[in-house]
Amino acid sequence: MNINSRITLGISRFFKKYGKIILIVFIVWLFIFLLNQYLIKNKKPENTLKQSYKPDIPVVTDNSKFIPEKYKATLKDTIKKYFDYCNTGDFQSAYNMLGDDCKSFLYDNNVENFKEYYSNVFTGGKKYYIQNYSNVDDYYIYDFYVMDDIEATGGTNAKNENKEKICLRKVNDRFTISNQGYIGNKKFNIEKEDENLKFTLESKDISYKNEGYNFLIKNKTDKYIVIADNSYETEVELNLGDQKRTATNLQQTNVIIAPNSTVRVTFIFAKSSALVNKIGFKQLYPLLHRYGYNTVLQLDEVYKNHRRKYFNYIQTSECDVNGVPLDIAQDIEEMFNSGVHLWSGEVEKWEVANYQNDIIFPIT
Repeated sequence: MNINSRITLGISRFFKKYGKIILIVFIVWLFIFLLNQYLIKNKKPENTLKQSYKPDIPVVTDNSKFIPEKYKATLKDTIKKYFDYCNTGDFQSAYNMLGDDCKSFLYDNNVENFKEYYSNVFTGGKKYYIQNYSNVDDYYIYDFYVMDDIEATGGTNAKNENKEKICLRKVNDRFTISNQGYIGNKKFNIEKEDENLKFTLESKDISYKNEGYNFLIKNKTDKYIVIADNSYETEVELNLGDQKRTATNLQQTNVIIAPNSTVRVTFIFAKSSALVNKIGFKQLYPLLHRYGYNTVLQLDEVYKNHRRKYFNYIQTSECDVNGVPLDIAQDIEEMFNSGVHLWSGEVEKWEVANYQNDIIFPIT
């Protein structure tokens, strides 16, 4: 038997002995191979972290514009310089970067007040990042985040994060900064006058959430005049065309002007992107005309012999009501002890009696 015959015989015997095992192994391998190819073909792409930090893209796009390319680097450099000054304790230099209106409105033109505001924020070893929030006209507003720098402090995680909105605006040849959400001051000097009052809208202070309208109001009469005393919800109203907003600070401020005197007062409204076209002063009246004088007369005597043409204001002390159920008597007593107007005519005639006047102040 030659060598070729021996090889052929050996292969034949091998397959007779192990052929079934080889076939099974091949089938398993083929199954695994085909399954692997199927899984590879239908594998979903892995979720990979993508860089989404785009500090130059505004978060708010309604009524907002994108930062001009020529300003991007300058704005970032200005913010970095401001941060570096604060982070190294050079608050005077950081304060010098603020706009004049911000220094006056927030810090009363005193750098010590600025230092006090940041005293618990910049305590050494800080880092920051920014995100453009919105851009309207020439105002560029950023979210400004300051937090611990763990590499500098040796800590294990960043904490003590402080977030505020800062606004940058180009004044002459440089960008100034406003912080704490303050944006700036807009001058008006619009006047409206009648025989009793002279209103001058001097300016408005704009912040991220509010707008404060700054008025100079002169009382030209020999009577006390009430501008607002919380008697109505709509005493001072901002007209936005299709909506109206009421001043939010009147609960803390009663505006009553003494005879022949002048006061400065600010009315604060929630900020709106809508065009403001006028402010309405809805309740203007002489103080004594509305509330009258103190008297020792009894209630029935006042109303019988001292009734005024349109209304009487009655406020009693320890009013005692009889002849009705107790709960009703208590309600009436509380009402008169708190003060109540008793009217003699229809509602429309209150205005005829100058109980209230509606002065509309146009803003153009």
